[in-house]
Amino acid sequence: MAPALNFPPALLLKAHGIRAAIFDVVSAGNRYVDRTAPWVSSAKQQHRLAALVRTITVVAAELLPFLPSTAAQIAER
Repeated sequence: MAPALNFPPALLLKAHGIRAAIFDVVSAGNRYVDRTAPWVSSAKQQHRLAALVRTITVVAAELLPFLPSTAAQIAER
């Protein structure tokens, strides 16, 4: 059995805040997709899709310390 890790409460709160901020970005991205319907073909929509891809790339990098395998799967796609 692996030894228990005892992190200081302040560090745990900071990590929780960071994860919450990352998922706030994900939620904002979801709202953006719902509002802009980027799957509709046009030059403007291509820019919106590019912005979403950049956002997803950043989210994957930010998730790496918390969810390494998930972050890697996101980055691969």
